[in-house]
Amino acid sequence: MQLVTDYHGMIDWIVTRSGESDKFVHVQVGLAIWSLSALLTGRRQGSALPLAAVFLAEIGNEIMDRLYLGNWNWPDTVGDAAATWAWPILLSIFLSMERAREEVATERRRPVLRIEEEEEGSDAAPPLRSIGQAGLPTPT
Repeated sequence: MQLVTDYHGMIDWIVTRSGESDKFVHVQVGLAIWSLSALLTGRRQGSALPLAAVFLAEIGNEIMDRLYLGNWNWPDTVGDAAATWAWPILLSIFLSMERAREEVATERRRPVLRIEEEEEGSDAAPPLRSIGQAGLPTPT
């Protein structure tokens, strides 16, 4: 139980020293955990691992609050979770969407695979041709 008391004391000290509301501190800590976990694991911030780190850290924090207080304070718990998770979730979605857009753009820029024509007089079936080689208009 000493660990729980010490943890809660440290959290109170951080919030008091910041001069801000506890919800503001939750936002900042959520973003810090999200960024640091991406940096330390070498994963993109839009990937699932940094987001999972934020989820687990906040759940752990709320469990420590529950142990310290002796019961759940649901309005505070839900507010803390929303403040901690909101920006990492939104930024992860935006970064994932941006990465998907970049992949589609890269795919569109790849050259069309051209198949060399076989030598004349071969009995093999004629090779397939790309749209551009068959004399048809090339899509743009």
